[in-house]
Amino acid sequence: MEKNEKISIIKSALDKIRPYLIQDDGDVEFLNLTENDVVELRFLGNCKKCKFKEQTKNSILKHIQKYYHAHNIVEVD
Repeated sequence: MEKNEKISIIKSALDKIRPYLIQDDGDVEFLNLTENDVVELRFLGNCKKCKFKEQTKNSILKHIQKYYHAHNIVEVD
């Protein structure tokens, strides 16, 4: 699978979860997909300090892995 296809899947996963984050004055931004299929994200607003951030990352990763095997999601400040 091409990198641009993977990025499209990632962005689609983020779009599905984004409305819930925005309700709580937060958001998430896609930054990069590394050569090792690690997804780099930045959490914004209230998501930066939310106690459910790990659950959010796991939910995004599970959705992505339905389509291809991303290795991990890391937060970048």
